[in-house]
Amino acid sequence: MRDVIEWQLTEVLDINGWNLHKTLHLLYKSTPTIFEWCASLIVYRTSPEFEKLKDFYHTISQVRKTYITIGTWRRILMTII
Repeated sequence: MRDVIEWQLTEVLDINGWNLHKTLHLLYKSTPTIFEWCASLIVYRTSPEFEKLKDFYHTISQVRKTYITIGTWRRILMTII
């Protein structure tokens, strides 16, 4: 039994999905697909749980950007000193 749903609706649209266990496992492994879904501006259907996941993703993104900025400034300062 496959743990994914893949269905070509039309030439333009397709439907993909994973079972919850696989989704959480891939999220734990930081698989980019879930983060791409969270960042997508196109939403066909959502749920309160997925909205919470998106909020979590945006929080992680902001933290990551902050640390990248800190690291960049640190490298700049180290070259000056």
